[in-house]
Amino acid sequence: MSHIGCFVDGRRRDLPTLGGKGSMTVGRCYGLCKKKGFRFFGVQIGKQCWCGNHYGRYGRRDKRECRYQCRGDKTTYCGGSWRNDVYATGLEEHASGVTLLGCFRDNSKRDLPLVHGAGHRTTKAYCLKYCKSRGYRYFGLQAGSACTCGNKYGSFGRVNAKQCRTRCRGDKRRTCGGSWRNSVYSTGIGSKPVRLPGLKHLGCYLDKSSRDLRKLVLSGSVTVPKCYKACKARKYRFFGVQNGYQCWCGNHYGRYRIRSNLECRVQCRGDKSTYCGGAWRNNVFTTGYNPKASVKTCPSGSKATTVKRLVCGCAPASGSQRLGSLVIVVDTTGSMSSVYKSVRRSISRILSSNRRFQNFVVSSYGDPYKRHVIRTKSISRVQRFLNGLKIRGGGDCPEYSMSAVIDAAKLADKDSVLLLFTDASAKDRSLTSSAAKLLKSKRIRFIAIGSGRLCGRGAEYDVLAKNTGGLVAKLNRRVSDKVMKLIELAAKGKMSFSAFPKNTRDLANALRGKCPCRTVTRHICAMPHSASLGCFLDDPKYPDFSVVAGRGKMTVWKCNNLCKAKKFSYFGLKNGSKCSCGDNYGNSGGAKESKCNKRCSGNSKDKCGGTATNSVYKVD
Repeated sequence: MSHIGCFVDGRRRDLPTLGGKGSMTVGRCYGLCKKKGFRFFGVQIGKQCWCGNHYGRYGRRDKRECRYQCRGDKTTYCGGSWRNDVYATGLEEHASGVTLLGCFRDNSKRDLPLVHGAGHRTTKAYCLKYCKSRGYRYFGLQAGSACTCGNKYGSFGRVNAKQCRTRCRGDKRRTCGGSWRNSVYSTGIGSKPVRLPGLKHLGCYLDKSSRDLRKLVLSGSVTVPKCYKACKARKYRFFGVQNGYQCWCGNHYGRYRIRSNLECRVQCRGDKSTYCGGAWRNNVFTTGYNPKASVKTCPSGSKATTVKRLVCGCAPASGSQRLGSLVIVVDTTGSMSSVYKSVRRSISRILSSNRRFQNFVVSSYGDPYKRHVIRTKSISRVQRFLNGLKIRGGGDCPEYSMSAVIDAAKLADKDSVLLLFTDASAKDRSLTSSAAKLLKSKRIRFIAIGSGRLCGRGAEYDVLAKNTGGLVAKLNRRVSDKVMKLIELAAKGKMSFSAFPKNTRDLANALRGKCPCRTVTRHICAMPHSASLGCFLDDPKYPDFSVVAGRGKMTVWKCNNLCKAKKFSYFGLKNGSKCSCGDNYGNSGGAKESKCNKRCSGNSKDKCGGTATNSVYKVD
């Protein structure tokens, strides 16, 4: 029990519960209120006992106004007329699971957007309960009398803890922030980790009735992951969550310009610990969707094209980790009986190493040829298929390998790898051109693993390997383990199939991570830059962009990459050939789009500002 002071009471009682009256003492009132579980009690007008968990709504008075003798003990005082002598019972209101994060600056834009004037009820426990019940991750105590709630904090910076020392109106023994200062705590609600491939937050963007992102796909209990999956499944590059309950998809964004992230803080209906935009505001993200180029798969407004670049080292190039099907074709004629167990063990190791292939296609062939092929995502099913194969028949040299390759390739995805295990050339070599055409059209890399002398030389396999960037490995025991090890590393993602050595003398170097440089071709859908922010005046006295990144043959994407490498947020193109970077724009105001009509010197289809204006973009 501890004495707090003399406080005014009113008809709406400061301590709302009457604990008792009559022959009252401080000790008796303490016992009555503590038994009821209250944190504070007050004795009034010598005979009344009042209990509550908050006090002070009408203000403090001088202790001389609380000098009525207690009826039960006239040697002590028990408040006065409409005056409570207030004490703490020692019981504490628990705020478990919270962590103090610091003292943070606030302003009229609000760091934590929901503000609740708690008044005389303001305590840490009360604000925790208030914000947690509304699904927020953080709460703040401000100016002694307000609770603030939000899912992010710190927009306006941290300040010294001494600036958060205003006494809580609900418990004068504690501090509750300061004037425009939040004492920020966690509520214990953790944001669900969002780890989705290709997901990246791009910012808060204005929307209008002619929508920035054109396709509404979800409405209601929306979350960021739900919207991501819905838009990616529909093959869109970007998505936006708006006003807490809408999910919009599109392949371009930013036509109405970027806004402050403080304008995108409406809670998601499906997960209140995260934000889903605002009223006419989209929180915009990438889906990571960038399809391999073909007329059928490229989104509207884009163009199928290829990009070549030089890659050095053995690891897969960036963006080339994910592959389609691992295709396994096995010769089961009698001459393979001496090596089949070894082949099966090698395939098992490759399967267990896999981190890149999405499914498996497995085919076997004998003499005469009978189609025997499966497609599955299950490693155990592949192993059952291989364990069930019978090695028999054949005996002559050439076998029906091309038929098996074609049947397996038909079931495979694009961007796959086909492994052929055989010891013989193709009896059906007349199908070589058909097989080569099919493999090339689906970008399936052909690798033949020839056991022993590979009877008949197997020139048709060289044709397939040359057409698909593959190889033919004619193995003996000295090199077979090394080749299989490379395939395992490639399946695991630590080796690129395009970096495979073309001869046995380079095997050892490749296993040590030493591979020659190579040209990698990526098939992409070329999109116009999607983050145009508009046309802006460029006053030399107050330039938006102080860093010139390049001049000459310029394109929008070239300038984007130059400024991205310098870690700037925005870039501007001026007079057709000048690229500049910065972290702010708009110092001299906007201009009509017609003022940014200069063709880019490196791509006449793009606009690169004007003589006194910048075409401004957000770095993508």
